[in-house]
Amino acid sequence: MQDKAFELVFREHNRMVTAYLHTLTRDWGVALDLTQEVFVVAYRKLDEFDPTKSVGAWLRGIARNLARNALRREFRRREFLWDGNEIDHMFACFDQAADPAAGGGPWEDRLQALHACMARLPGRQRKVIDLFYRLGQKARQIAASLGIQEQTVFRLACRARQSLRVCIENLTRQGEAVFDE
Repeated sequence: MQDKAFELVFREHNRMVTAYLHTLTRDWGVALDLTQEVFVVAYRKLDEFDPTKSVGAWLRGIARNLARNALRREFRRREFLWDGNEIDHMFACFDQAADPAAGGGPWEDRLQALHACMARLPGRQRKVIDLFYRLGQKARQIAASLGIQEQTVFRLACRARQSLRVCIENLTRQGEAVFDE
C-alpha cells in the first residue's frame, strides 16, 4: 500500500521537482537525473516525512540539497545555483491545498496557467524568459542578441517573474490575469 501512495506522490510532484531542479541548475539533463535521485532518497526516507507538512516543500528540500551537492562536485557550474529561498518562495504556491476554492489545484492546472500567462507577457519580457529558461542562455548572451544592456535583462526577467506569479495566482483562483507593463 505504501508503494501505491508513493506512486501518487511521484505522479503529482514529478514535474514540479524537475522544474525546480532546472531552475537551480539551468540544465535539463542534470535536472532529470537529479529528479530520479530525489524520489529515490524520498522513498528511502519516507518514514521521516511529517504528514502535517507539505510534500512539495519536503521534496524541494531534498532536491535543493542534492542540487547543491551536485554543483559542488562540478565547481565550474556552481555559478548557476540561485538563492534557494527566492526559489522556494516562487514554488510555495504549489504547496496549497488542492482545493480550487482556496486557490490550490493540481500541478497540471498551474502548468496550463503558466503557458497562458507566458503568452500574455509583453514581448521583450517573454523573449528574455524564453531565452533564459528554455534555451539556457546567460544574461550576457541575451543582452547581445536583443541589443540591450545586461542590467536590463535582469530587470525584464524580474518583472516577468513577478507578472507570471501574479497571473498564475489569479488564473488558478479567479480565472483572470492582470499585467503591469
